[in-house]
Amino acid sequence: SSSSSSPSVPSSVVSSLHYSIAHNGFLAWDIKWCPLYDANYEGCKRLGVLAAALHDGFVHIFAPPLEKPKADIEDTTTVSSRGSNGANGSDVVDLKALRKLCLSGHHVCVLAWHYGEPYTTLLGGTQEGAIALWNLDVNCDAPLSVFDGRHSGPIRGLSWCPYIDSNMFASSGIDGVLSVWDSRDPFEPLLRECTNRSPITDLAWCNDYTTIYMGRDDWGNPSTFRMFQLNGTNRGILGSPHATMAVHWSPWGHAVVAYANECGTVSIGHHHMFNDRKRSAGVQVLQLELVSNQEGSTLSIRSESGQEPPAQPSKEKEGKKIPFKDFPSYDISLHRIRFNWNRPFMNWMAVGGESGVVSLISLPVSLFDGSL
Repeated sequence: SSSSSSPSVPSSVVSSLHYSIAHNGFLAWDIKWCPLYDANYEGCKRLGVLAAALHDGFVHIFAPPLEKPKADIEDTTTVSSRGSNGANGSDVVDLKALRKLCLSGHHVCVLAWHYGEPYTTLLGGTQEGAIALWNLDVNCDAPLSVFDGRHSGPIRGLSWCPYIDSNMFASSGIDGVLSVWDSRDPFEPLLRECTNRSPITDLAWCNDYTTIYMGRDDWGNPSTFRMFQLNGTNRGILGSPHATMAVHWSPWGHAVVAYANECGTVSIGHHHMFNDRKRSAGVQVLQLELVSNQEGSTLSIRSESGQEPPAQPSKEKEGKKIPFKDFPSYDISLHRIRFNWNRPFMNWMAVGGESGVVSLISLPVSLFDGSL
C-alpha cells in the first residue's frame, strides 16, 4: 500500500461473494462492464450493464441487481450453492439476459465498449477473424456492421480511440496484424500494419490519441511490449523476453500504462518514459514466484520497490548472439491487468492469471499527477 492521501480499503474488511450468475454458455471468453453506470437501470437498482462473450457463440447482456436477487424476482431463479456449486452458502442466480447478441457462424472472444454517450455501441472480435459492431439501441441481435477479411486468425485485441466522439478503433490478432478502422466503413481499414509474424495478445489505445501499445508473444524477443504511433513509428520497448499477455492504461493523469507478462511480473510507466530509450522498460510493481519446498510449491506474491527490470542474459551459439529465454512455470503467468477507472480510487490496479489469484495493487497517487 502507499502512504498517499487517496481512499484505501481498511485492512479489517474481508471480501465476500455477493452472488454468482449461472449460465449455459460454458467458457466465458471475455466480460466487460459498460462505461455508463445507471443505478436505476429500468426502474430497478442495478450494478450496471455487463456484456459477457460466452463459448456458446452469443454475447449475453446482463443488468445484475444491486441487492442479492430473491427467487420470486421475475427475471431470476435462485439456486442454493451449498456444497460443490459454490462457497459458504452463497447464491447462484440464473439471471435472464436482457439481450443475446450473435454473429452467425462466429464465436466472439473479445469485447470493447465505446467510451462515448450513449454507451450503447459494442465491438466483438471473433475466433474466425471477424469484428462485429452492435448498437443496443437497435432492437436487433444481429450486428449493424461486420468488419471481415483483414485478419487471418482469432482476434485478440480491440480498443476504441479514447476520444469520446471518435469513430476509430484498432484491432489485432494472432496473425501479427494491427488494423485501424473507421466504424462507418466496414470494408477497408484506414491503416493495416503487419508489425511482425508473432501474435499480438492485447491492445491499449492510449489517451494521447496517437499511440497504441501492444503486447506480443514473440519467443525470446526482449521487446514483447511495443509502442505503435499513427505516424508509422513501431518501436519495441526493452523489457522482459517473456510474452506480454495484457496491457492497460489509466484515463487519469499523464498517460500511465501497465503491462503484465507470462513470467509473473507487472511493470508500469508514463508514456514519456516509454518514449525515452534509456529507461523505456518502466518499473516493476509486482512479482509472482513459485517457492518449492518438501510439501510442494507455494505461490509467493512480492510487491516490488519500483526498480527497473534487470537486463536479460544472452547465450552465444555458433558465433551468433541469440536471446536467452528461461521458460517460467505457467502457474505464475498473468493474463489480465486493469486500472480502476473510478477517479477516487484511480491508484488501484487489479491483476489476475493462471494461479487463480487476483492481486489488488495500491500505487502512489503521485504516479498519476506526473510528479513521480
